[in-house]
Amino acid sequence: EHSYGGRGAPTGTGYTEIFSTGRAFAALNEEGAITAWGLSDRGGSGAPTDLGYTRIFSSERSFAALAEDGTISSWGNSNFGGEGAPLGSGFTQIASSQRAFAALNSDGTIMSWGDAAYGASETPTDAGYVKVVASQRAFAAIKEDGSISSWGSEDMSAIPTDDGYVE
Repeated sequence: EHSYGGRGAPTGTGYTEIFSTGRAFAALNEEGAITAWGLSDRGGSGAPTDLGYTRIFSSERSFAALAEDGTISSWGNSNFGGEGAPLGSGFTQIASSQRAFAALNSDGTIMSWGDAAYGASETPTDAGYVKVVASQRAFAAIKEDGSISSWGSEDMSAIPTDDGYVE
């Protein structure tokens, strides 16, 4: 069915990667251009039209794209991170939970957006992070000193409180 992305794939060649949400696709070409198709509310439309993107990430209903200059664009369902991507440049990584995104900046800080219950709130405000990852409803990040922070859905009782972990 068209609303699931089964029709409407881009024609031509030069695509290097393809990504998906629950009902849409986004393809990245050699020039860093993005083409999206599928259900509009799931990211099938609204993709950025400029060039220079290097990677696309997806939540259940939205996409976020990282550009060469470290800027981020997002589109799709606003409640799932389709709106609210951080402004500015210098972002180096993005992780996606089911309904939110978290982006790591080169200064070691993290910004999150999307559904608060899925990790878009209580984001650490300190710096020194070197990697961020996601589960279905939460995020975790590791610092240069090997300590770990996590945020998102409840029941995080097994989070280590010591340090010495390495990336």
